[in-house]
Amino acid sequence: MPATPRSPASWDDLLAGLVRGDLEATHKLTALLTGHLTRTRAFDLRDSWADIIQEVLTALIALAQRGGLREPAALVRYALTVTQSKVSDWAAGTQRERKLNEALANDPRSAEHALSSAAPSADVLVDLGRMLEKLPPRQRRALEETYLRGRTYEQTAEALGLTLRQVKRLQLHGLARLRRELGVER
Repeated sequence: MPATPRSPASWDDLLAGLVRGDLEATHKLTALLTGHLTRTRAFDLRDSWADIIQEVLTALIALAQRGGLREPAALVRYALTVTQSKVSDWAAGTQRERKLNEALANDPRSAEHALSSAAPSADVLVDLGRMLEKLPPRQRRALEETYLRGRTYEQTAEALGLTLRQVKRLQLHGLARLRRELGVER
């Protein structure tokens, strides 16, 4: 893996270079992200690495356009956190797609049934809607953005003006409260 800048000031320069379209900055960040994907053993998504890295680089550009980070050294943590979120999103999407394709290959009618039977009953949806209304507004909004509107964690963070960590914490606490209300144990 190529050497990456070590001083915090150089991380700001690297982010600025990415925004300018500097090829060296893009290569350094790509190497950082590829190394992370390798260390986390995301090999089953190897065909999607280029797309994941592109999405992370786009997120980094958006971050720079919003004013960057308070501490330049946090760029690495932010980039790796976004990468991990993207890997989770891609893995979940790939798994859903694989199951649907398997069902379609076996029997198109059974796939249709599987999709319709996966939908919760109206009673459960009404109960869930009532419980969502009881959540604190920020927890409810974080859950709605991701689970009802189908946004990624990063898109949710951007829509709410929060960090990824804040969104995940709000969702974690919101889901825990919903589980308690529904009497569902993990």
